[in-house]
Amino acid sequence: MEALMSSSLEEVCCSGARGLSLSYLWPTLTPKPTLADKASLWSNLRSIPSFQFTIPGEDTPLSREDVRIQRFDHAEKLGLKITANQHLRDCFVGLYDASSSNFSDRDRRALDRLLAARTSGITQSQLGKDLGIEGNNLYYVVKTLECRGLIVRQPVVVKKSKDAENSSTVTTNLIYLSRYAKHLGVQQRFEIEKCADGEECGDTTEDGDGLLVRDFVPAMKAICDKLEEANDKVNILTE
Repeated sequence: MEALMSSSLEEVCCSGARGLSLSYLWPTLTPKPTLADKASLWSNLRSIPSFQFTIPGEDTPLSREDVRIQRFDHAEKLGLKITANQHLRDCFVGLYDASSSNFSDRDRRALDRLLAARTSGITQSQLGKDLGIEGNNLYYVVKTLECRGLIVRQPVVVKKSKDAENSSTVTTNLIYLSRYAKHLGVQQRFEIEKCADGEECGDTTEDGDGLLVRDFVPAMKAICDKLEEANDKVNILTE
């Protein structure tokens, strides 16, 4: 039940101010809840004071004691939606201190965008496009969030094409909320490349491009082994 509660909190917080319908919540949970789990989980969710419950056609949030929503199946039929209040959403992205109220609107929009990306992250260039922020203004937003420990930036090489003759690469940053950050080893780096139609790419970005972790340790070890085997002789290696 603890895992289901944690998963529910994440899904509701990630849905932001728009909220999440109860009927859409169940399929997103890990592990998948049984009917008994849903009944128990719904009872626990109703007791969270930071949640608001609304149904279509009524502007005022429902009381958690409203007789119409005591059972999860009745609440589903009403189209009930769960929304986390601003304070809980702030805490979820790491804004625990009182000074979070001084955050600018664009800082919050950046956090909301990164929250939506979750474990996929988003490139710094794409974040700027989504927020309509360019150049130094974007750098200031990103640096502010990074200095507060709210986000993590990782260098990434973006390969525009898999065609060796027409390929081009761009270096930018892949940005995550701190809670979703992927930490690499010293000799590792992220690479993004386009996935061919029908090709399995493993981890992907939000755009469906392949996200790879390039590990240079095996290649370096192979070179060191070759040098050790050379035993003071000259080794000529060709590609």
